[in-house]
Amino acid sequence: NGRCLPAGPLREPRGRLTRVDLVLTNGDDAGDGYRMRLVPGAAVKLRDPKVSSPIAGFIGRRVFAVAAIGNPERFFAMLRGLGLKVEGRAYPDHYPFAPSDLADWPAGPVLMTEKDAVKCAPFAGEDHWFLPVEAELDAAFVEAFFRKLEAQTHV
Repeated sequence: NGRCLPAGPLREPRGRLTRVDLVLTNGDDAGDGYRMRLVPGAAVKLRDPKVSSPIAGFIGRRVFAVAAIGNPERFFAMLRGLGLKVEGRAYPDHYPFAPSDLADWPAGPVLMTEKDAVKCAPFAGEDHWFLPVEAELDAAFVEAFFRKLEAQTHV
């Protein structure tokens, strides 16, 4: 709808784009800017963060995924793209998970975002995991960023 949070999806007004040096977009459609993508790591157990599992260990199993982020379908699509059979449940962005929410989740592995894991960790089940991601930036963006930074230090 073009409105800023909480009434819409934007964190800043579109007019702000006229006052920025670089634009970085998450996903394939970077428009006139640069692209980044989120690269998943190994799944981490909420109850014991020292325990991790390669995401390949979930392939062939039915996985329930929950996400309370701005674009939950992007998270579910990433999991499917990794070869997982996913049943996804989207919650509103910044949803305040409570122990009662877990009653509606099926048995078996539950995967969630790292953001959601922070809220669910205190009451997580034995088979609840989060998937950390790292941003992978276009090399051209990194180069342009450091050029801009270098120019600022020489002013």
